[in-house]
Amino acid sequence: MGMAEKPLTLPKLINYDKGLTNMIIQTNKQISASGKMMFVIIKPSDHSIYKNLVATLDAMNVNGVQSYAIVQIAPKDVEMLKQRGIY
Repeated sequence: MGMAEKPLTLPKLINYDKGLTNMIIQTNKQISASGKMMFVIIKPSDHSIYKNLVATLDAMNVNGVQSYAIVQIAPKDVEMLKQRGIY
């Protein structure tokens, strides 16, 4: 959450089974409590697997996320993930 220069939370690895669904539910609760609406930006990288993108889109649909976009991952995002050993 947040911008690459100023993340509100640190990135973390989750699985595409229950991990993604749980993350969506928890984050949506946090954001809804503040009176705002959740908008998810999906940034697949060159390491992404098509099956995982489809699973992500399915999770958006199943969990009622109405606002999301698929965008190209920025070099700053890749660098942040590399620094955290996630990329």
